[in-house]
Amino acid sequence: MAPLPSSIPSTLLSARAISKRFPGVLALDGVSLELSPGEVLGLVGENGAGKSTLIKILGGILTPDGGDILLEGRPVSIPGAQAAKAFGIALIHQERMLAANLDLAANVFLGEERRFTRWGALNRKPMNAAAEQLLRRVGLNFPASTPLQRLSSAEMHFVEIAKALALKARILIMDEPTASMTPREAARLFEIISEVRGSGVAVIYVSHRMEEILLLATRITVLRDGRWVGDFDAKTSTRDQIVSAMIGRKFSTWFPPRSRRPGEAILEARALRVAGAPEGASFVLHRGEILGFAGLVGSGRTELMRTLFGLAPSLGGDVRLGGASWAARSSSDAIEHGIGLVPEDRKLQGLVLNMSVADNISLPTIARRGLCGWLHRARERDIARQQVEHLGIRTSSERKTVLHLSGGNQQKVVLCKWLSMQLKVLILDEPTRGIDVNAKSDLYRQITALADSGLSLIVVSSDMEEILGLCDRVVVMHERHVAGILSRKEMSESQIARLMTGDTCTT
Repeated sequence: MAPLPSSIPSTLLSARAISKRFPGVLALDGVSLELSPGEVLGLVGENGAGKSTLIKILGGILTPDGGDILLEGRPVSIPGAQAAKAFGIALIHQERMLAANLDLAANVFLGEERRFTRWGALNRKPMNAAAEQLLRRVGLNFPASTPLQRLSSAEMHFVEIAKALALKARILIMDEPTASMTPREAARLFEIISEVRGSGVAVIYVSHRMEEILLLATRITVLRDGRWVGDFDAKTSTRDQIVSAMIGRKFSTWFPPRSRRPGEAILEARALRVAGAPEGASFVLHRGEILGFAGLVGSGRTELMRTLFGLAPSLGGDVRLGGASWAARSSSDAIEHGIGLVPEDRKLQGLVLNMSVADNISLPTIARRGLCGWLHRARERDIARQQVEHLGIRTSSERKTVLHLSGGNQQKVVLCKWLSMQLKVLILDEPTRGIDVNAKSDLYRQITALADSGLSLIVVSSDMEEILGLCDRVVVMHERHVAGILSRKEMSESQIARLMTGDTCTT
């Protein structure tokens, strides 16, 4: 990280004994936090620990019920987002706060147009020039007039960072910034963080990715159940120490041992080709196997899974299911043949957020649970209650709306949808993205137990540790073709990385 100027004050922000209560929930209970200029403070905790509530208070979105906030030793009130901006605090949300119908310059200076307005008229020329300078600073070489819709999800996140830089913020709060980024884009983000902290800007970095926290942070603040647990030195603390503080118990192992070996072939793809692929993909999935799929964003992993599940057409090749040639004509056809899919984006593709837990669990088999055309509600709730207990979903009732569950519990609901069926194959696309370490541990146990029961699973993941710890074999993809298939003995981080980037050298 870049060195700090010697003339800056020692403490920039202090939050003292902050409390916040929602109906029936004490979200923050006397939480304190300190931030120095040029510091990268990692803020960690499970879903529900209070991280989001705390950063929303600092960003002016929520008002605390108790406690004090001090900037450079002076007590301040932050009654709204505009007040936070005026104090030099920029909150970069995990979910983008951009206007899709505007161009890049308009988004970068959204709410700050007065800086380029004279006599009531907006002067676009200097605004575009200033926007392009900020965009280049974050690695985006687009004209300022480019419509936002043309950018990728990760590129839009860099526009959010450019917005924060436009405010000349003294404090940047980043909430899960790398969730949709490739490793190269994440590396660029880390360079930006190093650059801004060198000028005295402080960063609060919220992430479930512990390797990023340990790499970037100078200090780590841990929250658990709405309370401050402790501060840790990022240079001397270990991953297990931080995780243990987050979950309140010793974190002995991430991945449970397997109790049985995979059996006969269940699904076989022979030269299966998807849109944009130069050649077909071939692989075999065995009974009770956890087969990993690794690759960079855009490598074709998700497209291949969508084809297997009938959401996208095959452009060639053959699939054999249980020894017989078969091709999914639709997702309903795939479900009828015993194939389920937990999609990459649980909120957009895996759940109906305004429906209850029970309603969501019953969706794939709703036609089977009726009686003369009427839905059997009591049976639906009984099945949902059994699944909720089986997976340990934290909810007051199976009738609770899914929207109000944590990310980890939402992911368990998506998994529950398939467990009441007699599946042969379950595809899990980024199953632990955006969930905390305790929820990850629960899901790993469930995935391993499903494989031990004889279910065949495909796990698509960008988490190298997840691939190495969970999978029996891994199919590595590069530019929409299979670059290699590695057994458990052959799997290593360096070997997978070589294949992911197109380097076929194995020495």
